[in-house]
Amino acid sequence: MNYFLDTEFSDLPWKPNVELISVALVREDGASYFACSSEFDERNVSEFVTGNVLQHLPPISERKALGSIKSSMLEFFAELPVEKVWSVFPTVAQLQSFGFDEDKALDLLDRYGDFDYQLFRKILSDDYSETWPNQGSNLTPIVIELIDRDYDMPRNMNEHDALSDAIWARDVWMKAENEFL
Repeated sequence: MNYFLDTEFSDLPWKPNVELISVALVREDGASYFACSSEFDERNVSEFVTGNVLQHLPPISERKALGSIKSSMLEFFAELPVEKVWSVFPTVAQLQSFGFDEDKALDLLDRYGDFDYQLFRKILSDDYSETWPNQGSNLTPIVIELIDRDYDMPRNMNEHDALSDAIWARDVWMKAENEFL
């Protein structure tokens, strides 16, 4: 079973002390899981997160401790075997827009491209199954292929909302699966 993952986190992945804000998983069959952490500090998030992510979060009363999120994710994955876990990696051009030269952008992509998956593995820690992939699968080349082939792209109704982004990733993959994969 293919899974589609998105996380929101407190700052750019190469910054110190990055915290998970929210996590969403959507299976190719459409089943989904979403949780928002009660353990991140809203005072220590980047300006981008303040302006684009916080508005999509549930009320504090609906947020969960990381231990509870871990248990729920393990239950979600226990239902069906994991083939791949897909997420959208940044592109070199996106990283260059932060002011990095191409070599540094390639290095950051190599170290942090699958940061969603790295956060996911960090949450699961010792309970991470050895049968699961060691790293996330990059959906970005599929997105680019759909754009290059001039296909109608699925719409993301709520960018920077982890669940909306994970649903969009699944929709993109399903579109590509029907068209050329």
